[in-house]
Amino acid sequence: MKLIGVGVLVLVSWTARAIETNDGGLAYWAFLYYHPKQAWTEAPLFNRPLEFYLKSKIKSKRNFCLIVHPCVHLGPVEEWPQTAAFFANLFKEKTYQKVAGNRPLISIVEWVEK
Repeated sequence: MKLIGVGVLVLVSWTARAIETNDGGLAYWAFLYYHPKQAWTEAPLFNRPLEFYLKSKIKSKRNFCLIVHPCVHLGPVEEWPQTAAFFANLFKEKTYQKVAGNRPLISIVEWVEK
């Protein structure tokens, strides 16, 4: 198993427990989104915390939002309409974090490797 796989299992396990116990005093969860057709096979595993949250019995106790990297995590250009529809459906969730006149909060991150 690759080291990244171990990291993913730890992250998923910790996140599932944190969501269920509602610990931490956070105002909302911010989940980094990875398109399932990323260049690396483990990418879909990183969406598991979001999946756990959406299925949680206590999700109504804490809102959520997405973090995306526009050049990497949105998937193939030809699938952007489906990705946008997926995001739009998430924005309709009662617990999706809203700001500035009830608009969905989405954080855009950019990093450059040197």
